[in-house]
Amino acid sequence: MAISEDGRPGEQTSGAAEAEAETRTEVPGITLDEATLQLIESTLGLDFVSYCVASTEEDLSARFRGEKLFSTPAEQVLIALADLSLRVVRQAAAQKVPTDLLWDLLAVRDADNKMTPVQATRRGVGGLVLEPSHENKLVEALQRIAVQVFPILLIPPSDDFPRFHTSLTRPLMSYPETPRAVQAISEDVDLRRLCLLPQDKDQIPQEFLAHGLIENIIIYAFSKVILDLQAMPSLEQFCAEIPNSVSTTKSLVQGKSVSLPVLVGLGNVKLPSGTVIESKAGRLSEYLSIYDRWSPSQLRNKQINHHSDRGAYQFNRVGDIVVRMNAKFRVKMTPLGVEDMGLWRMMPADAKALSAAQTTIFLAATLAIEHEPPIALYPTWNVGLSPLMSPLPQSNVNERRAIAPLCALTEQEALEWKKWISHISKVGHTGVEVAARRIQLALAERDSPVDRFVDSIIAWEGLIRE
Repeated sequence: MAISEDGRPGEQTSGAAEAEAETRTEVPGITLDEATLQLIESTLGLDFVSYCVASTEEDLSARFRGEKLFSTPAEQVLIALADLSLRVVRQAAAQKVPTDLLWDLLAVRDADNKMTPVQATRRGVGGLVLEPSHENKLVEALQRIAVQVFPILLIPPSDDFPRFHTSLTRPLMSYPETPRAVQAISEDVDLRRLCLLPQDKDQIPQEFLAHGLIENIIIYAFSKVILDLQAMPSLEQFCAEIPNSVSTTKSLVQGKSVSLPVLVGLGNVKLPSGTVIESKAGRLSEYLSIYDRWSPSQLRNKQINHHSDRGAYQFNRVGDIVVRMNAKFRVKMTPLGVEDMGLWRMMPADAKALSAAQTTIFLAATLAIEHEPPIALYPTWNVGLSPLMSPLPQSNVNERRAIAPLCALTEQEALEWKKWISHISKVGHTGVEVAARRIQLALAERDSPVDRFVDSIIAWEGLIRE
């Protein structure tokens, strides 16, 4: 996006991003008709666009519905964003890459400007740009980087990539704050251990390892605040989470057990709108669009229309419920010079805790809800979030339902489910783990009637023996 000296969208300056992805405020043939506005919304999202034009999302929605107009500079920005969307979509198609991989150009700081194109555009329409200050120089450097990359993190993921992926590699290399952050990491007795390798020409430069750590800390902070708010954060909220992410990273490197978020998508069952089940086993809530950043794209657009005596509902293969668990993890550091160059590895502090929590939730649903055939949840995807690595869902994405029914719960059934989760959490399921697992297999995961019968027999046998 080309920016003039006064910070308003204008002619291209030297050193700007590739010609294919530049935008201009005067674009022949582009008018802000309904189709153009829909393209902007579908590719960039309301959160990103409202930040660019320094407006509320409500005002922007009204503009997209044709109920109001913005100021001339803001209207020019919308035209520029329309041009950008067209160019990026075409480039992505020509190169056969997801659009997610191209948005990073908006966060690259031009050598002739003091800020990124998006921040300059926002300032040009009268919006404020946060300038963080913190007593810790690493935190301050990371917060200043977060200000620059915040807008592109608002862009919703496309359905062309298995997970939300906006690389910060190019943007980081253009910021004066990046060398300061690298220097602060090198001076930190804990964090520098993550970026030290025996010097060898064939090995990764330590600077790039530090860049990776910077990116992971920032992405983790953004993800964590989204989960806590259950909504997209403001820039101030994002920056406020950076110190916590740094502290979490240091605690992990020090070998402490640290609580990290783990998300599991659950299929077959829908909660009543707005219902949240808080329990010791985890927090269960409806699937929201914010989870698109971690769930597998190959499942998100697979809908199932279901009609029953409870009415007509649409179920999603990605799962209509997400359970958030906070699990303890720790990091084990290894000596320098090992052959696989593995300096550290992360592991759950209690390997059985996550499995036990999931079993509790599944078993409680089956026992609490009277339905024929019995209710059975199944896990569709899962992902763990950490400031030390990018969030990667497990590859064993589950699309099978076996014989378990699709069911939209009533408020009373959701309440009963919560009571059973609480009850099982208190008494535990020691001694009946095999039976609980076999019931889950028979109802939710087995395709063969013979396998389901065998699982049922084993479940009964386990209960009788106990």
